[in-house]
Amino acid sequence: EAVEKQGRTIFLEPMSEIAGALAAYYAGFFKHYVRVEGERILYPPRLPEKLGELAGFFPEVPEHLNPGKVVVFGGGTAGRKAAEISLKMGAEVDLIEKKKERREFLGREFKSFGPHLRIWGLEDCFQERLKEADVWIGCVHVVGEKAPSVLSEKELKDFSQSRPKLMMDVAIDQGGNFPGAHSTSYEDPLYLDPFGNLRFGVTNIPSLCG
Repeated sequence: EAVEKQGRTIFLEPMSEIAGALAAYYAGFFKHYVRVEGERILYPPRLPEKLGELAGFFPEVPEHLNPGKVVVFGGGTAGRKAAEISLKMGAEVDLIEKKKERREFLGREFKSFGPHLRIWGLEDCFQERLKEADVWIGCVHVVGEKAPSVLSEKELKDFSQSRPKLMMDVAIDQGGNFPGAHSTSYEDPLYLDPFGNLRFGVTNIPSLCG
């Protein structure tokens, strides 16, 4: 997976694209069909089967699963796809990417989405977007290294107070992008963190995409 050619991880890219797309699919699904009562997460019946059926839509866009307001951390292969699919599902998307040239490329590529997409650099003031978001999708990946944390625990707590988030940690197989991350499985994919956020940590997201 770590083999690079002209700066690209050519074997990892297809799996990253699938992972980004499925993160958007599942965000919409969980937002509409999963409930939280106290400390309990209430799943719909036959959850792994339903997620597998949803994965079978790839690369198409499922209908009626708008994930709402989405923040995507990282504009690489997975983040780009997560943003694209979220937008096509009807979401309002904020994408955070540190590299200026990548932001410019994504701005040109996604120009047709107009005001539904905003692209931010790390130096920008996007904190209000984090507070207002329904979904965070973490897609920051460094080949061969532990995934960087995109927020401190204090920031996570502060941003969760106004509205608990659905947090999709695509980088969990490298340790995760969010503080306190741990892995889950498709049999029980979600957990509640101390701040009331619903978190997804399946380590091999493309595994249901047959």
